[in-house]
Amino acid sequence: MKNINPQLTTLAYSNISKSVFTPKERTTTLLDSFDGLWSNTNLEPLNDPKEYALTVNVLRKNWMNTDHSDQTLRMPKYTGVTNGFSSCQPTPPAFVNGIETNAIRYT
Repeated sequence: MKNINPQLTTLAYSNISKSVFTPKERTTTLLDSFDGLWSNTNLEPLNDPKEYALTVNVLRKNWMNTDHSDQTLRMPKYTGVTNGFSSCQPTPPAFVNGIETNAIRYT
């Protein structure tokens, strides 16, 4: 664990979060501020690891796109359509918060 670079780890995961999570404006602002932290730093030693982190990021994003996570992350938690008393409508906290997208990939 001592060879992990926290800056590059943050870069890789923050780029993934930009494509996965809904509030893209907030994520973009956060990434821009993160890039600002590096503006006064000698980046020469980090160029290769940074490029590697971004390459891994692209591969991870391609893999994530195979499990329909873009669809499942935006599914409604419960439906507002009712058919009278015969229609059971889940209500929080009884409703499951998420769907395991990896399970969808392998079924």
